[in-house]
Amino acid sequence: MADQDLPPPPPMPNMADMMALLTRQAEMNREMMQKMQEDNRTARDADRQHHHDETALARATRETAEKEREDHRSWEQFAKFAPASFQIAHDPLDAEAWIKELEKLFEIMKSTNEEKVAHATHLLQGPASFWWEVEFKKKTVGKHTWAEFKQLFLDHHFPETKKVQYVEEFLRLNQGARTVAEYEMDFSRLSRFVPQFTATDKDRAARFVQGLHLSLQKMIALLPSTTYAETLAAAMWIE
Repeated sequence: MADQDLPPPPPMPNMADMMALLTRQAEMNREMMQKMQEDNRTARDADRQHHHDETALARATRETAEKEREDHRSWEQFAKFAPASFQIAHDPLDAEAWIKELEKLFEIMKSTNEEKVAHATHLLQGPASFWWEVEFKKKTVGKHTWAEFKQLFLDHHFPETKKVQYVEEFLRLNQGARTVAEYEMDFSRLSRFVPQFTATDKDRAARFVQGLHLSLQKMIALLPSTTYAETLAAAMWIE
């Protein structure tokens, strides 16, 4: 009686259902394997990237340290020449002279463009150092070249208005109460600002004579046409 109460067994799947089930199972297995392979590939890529990042960081750290050592060695070698520091130009010509002295040392040291800027700015003190801090922050892309630093430095410490003053001073220049040697020092100092009057050696000598005492001018006029150096020597001898 009990056996009669049991439900009948499920019907056996036909061949088509079994093939569909097997196909689905195979598809699921394939998807699972692909997912596992992708996960493994992602993990390997992450490991490689991590290793690459660590390697790049280590290389960058090493290169930075080496660059700092090179900069320190470069500065030590440059400092042996005891270059002058720069704070403020009481006379704009001092600023120009400072740049020229540095460039002489740079030539001896065969300094790179980057080293020139680094060494020059290292020597700035006081007001000049404060000025450079402001100028340095203005450049947001790249580094200052030596040409850029030099132009900025001279524009600030040796403005065009001052050069005009030197031209006017030259045009008023004469020997006055000075010796020929003292007059010549001012003449040479200012003559480079007026190349239109001293373009040739002859022009330079003629302009120099115009500023001498009248008695010296008359005596030099008796001499044959000479070079500037000969004119100067004659004036100093006659004096």
